Amino acid sequence: MKSQPLPSSYTPSSMRHIDLSRLRTYNYIIRVQDRMIGVKNNALNVVFTLLFRILFMLTLGAFIFCLSLFAVFIIQYQLLPVMLHTFPVHLVHSDCRKEGVECGYPTARLPFLQGKTGKEGPLLMAGQKYSAWVEMELPECERNTETGTFMVKIDFHTWDDEADAASNRPKISSKIIFSAARAAMLQYRSHIHHTLRLVLLFPLYLTGYLEERQKLKVDLIPQYQESPFAPVTEVVLTIQKAPLDVYRMTLFVEAHLEGARYYMQKYPFVIGSLLAGLNFVCGVVLAGFSMYNRFARLETEKRKALLPTAPGKTDFDDDESDGLEVPGGFDPLETVLGDGEEEFDGLPKSALLRHRTTDDGRPLTCSIEASDDGQPLTCFIETSNDGQPLTCSIEASDDGQPLTCLTETSDDGQPLTCLNLTQFREGMSF
Repeated sequence: MKSQPLPSSYTPSSMRHIDLSRLRTYNYIIRVQDRMIGVKNNALNVVFTLLFRILFMLTLGAFIFCLSLFAVFIIQYQLLPVMLHTFPVHLVHSDCRKEGVECGYPTARLPFLQGKTGKEGPLLMAGQKYSAWVEMELPECERNTETGTFMVKIDFHTWDDEADAASNRPKISSKIIFSAARAAMLQYRSHIHHTLRLVLLFPLYLTGYLEERQKLKVDLIPQYQESPFAPVTEVVLTIQKAPLDVYRMTLFVEAHLEGARYYMQKYPFVIGSLLAGLNFVCGVVLAGFSMYNRFARLETEKRKALLPTAPGKTDFDDDESDGLEVPGGFDPLETVLGDGEEEFDGLPKSALLRHRTTDDGRPLTCSIEASDDGQPLTCFIETSNDGQPLTCSIEASDDGQPLTCLTETSDDGQPLTCLNLTQFREGMSF
């Protein structure tokens, strides 16, 4: 910043009577004020930076926690099967009396596919062990009592790829992969027992609270492991006794868990909390390593930017348009031109130039004209930590003439401020 021209009212004779101590005091006050403003700005920057980091860490922690819970739900959904499948059984048989043929066994076909259309795949989980049983409600009629023992058979069917390819038809459940049969019968009750029961409990029978029926549980399959290569797509239930009356029949398929699946099913809250905590810790560690690598990379780039200029270059800030070119061998921190040394950029031999670096380590250049009496001048450039303009304090010469301070722009783009006699006259009265 160049100094402003002096008003015509000020003459060299009047400038000789200026109290230089007041100038130094005023300069000191301005520097203290600038430093206080810088400290205030630094404090605000620190507070806002701290609040932003706290908010960022809380947001990142909440996001990682939600991801941990979502991962636990996905793991449980993929590992844990449905514990119990229930299927109502609707038996179908032909009217043998009307058709005049031998009566067939009552049969029911149950699809074991997900969804209404079955396009979502098999119902049972591959590799999981299952058990199956049926519950039947039979009336205590004479025909069921006379029938005695009857067989309940279950068949697991899967797709027959060879038969379907040969017949050029869609896949159908025609291949039996597992079959089992168990015997069952009604509980025997004598005629006397049946009569006494009706006499004693006839009010309950009359009101419909009790009925003359028995419930049977038939364990068909104690253990079956679903194969991923031949999944169950259809189940066929058959009662191998033609004259049999059935009120209701239900098929149950239950999963038997082992290992980690067993503990995840028995202690879902404890295992889920442990998995969520483990996922959260892993997520925090990964995020911390990522942020550390990023900050380390930025610090490395910053250090590389502060390295000395490569040999052959004379411009300290790599800007050809600023005109600040320094020859090789010049020390920007302290240069003293004494007797017998050459001039530097037009400065006289008696000039003394001292520099202090800014906060990022780059040197500043201050070109100062010499006084008329050849005495050395000193330019103190303060360090700028808050990006505020720098202050250049120059003492007056012995003849009272104003001095010129040619200061270039600093590395952060802020101009340097030079306080000379003219600016002091505008800012204070003597």
